[in-house]
Amino acid sequence: MDTPAPLAVSEATHSGVTVRAATVDDAARLAEFGARTFAATYEHVNDPAETAEHLARHFSEAKQRAEIEDATRQMLVVDVDGALGAYALLHHGAACPVEWTSGPQVELERIYVDGVWHGRGLADALMDAILEKAAGAGAESIWLSVWEENPRAIRFYERRGFREIGTTIFVYGTDPQTDKVLVRAVRERRTPVLGVPVKVARPQLTVRLQRGREGRDLLVCVRADGTTSWIRRPKGLPRRDRALLALEAAVPLTDGVFARVAEGAELLELLRPENATAQDGLGWSLRFAALLDAEQASPGKATLAMVQATLDDRHESATPPVMLDDAMLAEVRASVARLETTWRRVAAGEALEFTVAPGQPGGLSAPVRRKATQSP
Repeated sequence: MDTPAPLAVSEATHSGVTVRAATVDDAARLAEFGARTFAATYEHVNDPAETAEHLARHFSEAKQRAEIEDATRQMLVVDVDGALGAYALLHHGAACPVEWTSGPQVELERIYVDGVWHGRGLADALMDAILEKAAGAGAESIWLSVWEENPRAIRFYERRGFREIGTTIFVYGTDPQTDKVLVRAVRERRTPVLGVPVKVARPQLTVRLQRGREGRDLLVCVRADGTTSWIRRPKGLPRRDRALLALEAAVPLTDGVFARVAEGAELLELLRPENATAQDGLGWSLRFAALLDAEQASPGKATLAMVQATLDDRHESATPPVMLDDAMLAEVRASVARLETTWRRVAAGEALEFTVAPGQPGGLSAPVRRKATQSP
């Protein structure tokens, strides 16, 4: 089969989302992004040494540059408001490991989406671009391999028309693992054209602070896909829980507690005390919430410098997740005070319900008082 010529890629801009061809200038951030998203999906269920070996081999800057410059490959990147949100790598003419057609094929070699955008439409926008590029290259079918223990990805591919035709072996470091091989015709079902607006929903969460009887309170989160994460507080919701909610609604923090719950993480795991030492937004937010809690019993408030020093004491060699200023600190404290005042008015058997857009200042809706639901 002849090697396909490099593809001319049109731009698609819709609601702050741009799908475009990667350039060599993207190599460094693609290496970081690919390693981070791969590790987030697979590191916790595989040997750390095997993961490190795989990341070093496949996600170096030089490797990304070589793939971008390879005439048989096409790398698409998705910018969301200027930040890298996802990318995909197509390999034109790559032979499917399970024989099923003799027509022109393209392999979807890689498709990675930042966890904050899971379930929000970004993967669909990228898949639309992938199908357009595959069709433009004359491919009749598109195939991919996916780890058999990655149900989220498998559900997405099946929803987009892929079907399983067999399996293949993927060597993870030195560990042979089974991948499902999925295929679809390039032009079956819908093949939207780039440039047509699509909805890309911001990560959003419904949070319910529920006052139970005899002090058995609940903090319940309902994700956009209807799944829940919750934690029971037998002695009443601590101020820290409310402080975290107010905090993430007041500052642009994209990897705090509620942002991660929106992505699929569980409250019970995130709120463990040891996480406060983490050098990321989760640890930063937990330390900040603890400080706000301590201030409730203090005769005075800490200055901005004191607060920043407390939050960043474990970040000597790293950039803090958020650089506070006096106005931001005042807004966080005001948000906590408003939430505390409203919560005190909630009677047993009632709940306060909010919608939250983590990482977006002002992303906490006005509370709605409701009758408490049954325990999740």
